[in-house]
Amino acid sequence: MTEILSKVSVFLCILCSKFITMNFTFCLLCTLFLMNSCIPKKSEAPIDFNLEQESTLNLRDYGTPISTIPILSYPNTEQKKEVGSDALVGISIENADQYLSQLIDADKIVLNEKKIRLIIDYPLKKPVSFDLQNDKGFTRRDLILTIQEKYKQVYKEEEESADTKPIPLEKREGLINRNETNGKYGIWGHDLIDLYLTDIEVYKDDKGEVTLVLYIDS
Repeated sequence: MTEILSKVSVFLCILCSKFITMNFTFCLLCTLFLMNSCIPKKSEAPIDFNLEQESTLNLRDYGTPISTIPILSYPNTEQKKEVGSDALVGISIENADQYLSQLIDADKIVLNEKKIRLIIDYPLKKPVSFDLQNDKGFTRRDLILTIQEKYKQVYKEEEESADTKPIPLEKREGLINRNETNGKYGIWGHDLIDLYLTDIEVYKDDKGEVTLVLYIDS
């Protein structure tokens, strides 16, 4: 009898130990499952950017980049206190003529070519090009004033040709970005006051034609 009880006791001990082990394993698996479900997964859905659209410009059409013309300005006393720098990157396109006195190397000739092509593609759905000519070459001042003039022309023609007019800033709700209009150029996302010219990339193709591509911050 004692032997039987001993065997039963051993059997129960083994059974209990297996149950405990299985229960522990089950709990461990549940814990790992829950931890894994909490780890953020990379979304497989495409990201939809309604405002920041990529340019349709194919830079290879303009040849090879040969130089970059940086646009830097001396900060005034107030600006220097704010930024703590000896130079500011970029210039407001809409108000460029008001800041030319601060432009670094404004009257230095940066392009010796007499004929060049200017591309304006941001923020336009339909990029536009302008042929420019100056027998003396082009200084930074020349380029910036011309870019300002052409941008103002583009925005004016867009508003005149669009059925959908830009909503006045004071009447916009939520995002204050400029609404897309359906005019000659399809301007979207930004008013002219938003745009800052930071660099001008110079391209030259096999025929020797020079094209300027603008780097615009907003």
